[in-house]
Parts: sequence; structure tokens; C-alpha cells
Amino acid sequence: MKTRSFPSLCFFGQLSLALNGFFLLLLLLLFLTSKLWLPAIGHWLIQTSAPVPAEAIVVLAGGGPERLMPGIEFYKQGLAPELWYTGNVPSPELRSFNDATFAQRLAFEQGVPATRTHLLKTESTWEDAEQITTFAKQRNMKKLLILSSWYHSRRAACIMHHHLDKEGIQFTFVAVPTRSYGPDNWWQNEQGLIATFNEFVKMGFYWQTYGLNPWNCGQ
Repeated sequence: MKTRSFPSLCFFGQLSLALNGFFLLLLLLLFLTSKLWLPAIGHWLIQTSAPVPAEAIVVLAGGGPERLMPGIEFYKQGLAPELWYTGNVPSPELRSFNDATFAQRLAFEQGVPATRTHLLKTESTWEDAEQITTFAKQRNMKKLLILSSWYHSRRAACIMHHHLDKEGIQFTFVAVPTRSYGPDNWWQNEQGLIATFNEFVKMGFYWQTYGLNPWNCGQ
């Protein structure tokens, strides 16, 4: 009777050493080239254009004053006669306060009349786009200036194109910088690391759920 032969334990040991060596070499290569590909990831997330006159300035909630202040400055420069802000949904912890009401108060303190600000009831970027589209149609507006943080801009612009393009509503998207981190050093800051990682997770979700390809968003 013939005996069945099996690869020797020596072979598996050599294969394991080779694989470990390959992964260690790959990690070393990634580390040595990190100053090239980590900033490239940050810059890939950015979708932005120079601000131009529009019928309304729309600030997407979530970035606090960093997103709002450029919107206020654009209003003061006369780029649009109205300022919209999303996220007007009370928080469970404090029903009388949310990001949008804070934005309206700050805008008023900075010289934007309350009659020129409009708050939209939204809880996600997808709802932002839905409500922006609906409100623009109700007011017969065809040209918007939309602002959000740089790390959020690719996904947000993609979602805006999905909703606004089919209604013939044009928009210019402006990516707003953050103070403590940017595309060239996002991985060196805890908030930047979390924000960037979350964007890739959310882009995967939106691609899977809505078919929004972040490499092909209409721009």
C-alpha cells in the first residue's frame, strides 16, 4: 500500500517566515513613504471651487463656527442675500438648543439679520441634500453656494450632485479649512484621524446604500 505524503513542517515554517518577512517589508515601505500617500489621501477628499455669487449661501451643519464663519463672510461680501444652515433638529440632551440655532444666533451677532437666515430640519448629509433641494425649489432658486469642512467635501458634493443636478439647480461647493489639522497632517491629530477615518466609512456606506461612487460625483 502506498503511503500518502504530506508537506514537511519545515516547508510550512519557511512559508510562514517568508510571509512575515513580506508583511514587515510592506509595513516598512508604507512607513517610509507615508509623507507621500497620507497627504494624498487628505487632498483626495477635497472637492472645492472659488466662491461665486449665488441666490443663497448654504452651510452644512456639523463643523460649528469653522464652517459658519466663512458663510457669514460670504454673506457680508454680497455673494448671496440669504444664509441657510442645516441640522435644525433638537438634541436629546437639550431640546431647546442645537447646532442650527447656535448658528443663527452667531450669524445675528455678526450682522446677518434673522430674516435673512433659514434653518433646515436635517440629521444627515443625505437629508441636507433633500431639504436643500426642496427649499430651493419652493423659492424658485437655481444657484447655490454650499460650504462644508474639507474632509467632508467629497462625499457632501457627491450627495448634492445626486439631488440637485436632476432638478437643474446649480451649486458651487467650497471646502472650508479646519484650524487644528488639514489634508497635509490629518493623521497627526486625534480629531483629524477620526474625521478622516469616519469619512471613508461613510463613503463606503453611501456607495453601498445609494450607489454614490466617490470617484465619480459629477464634478
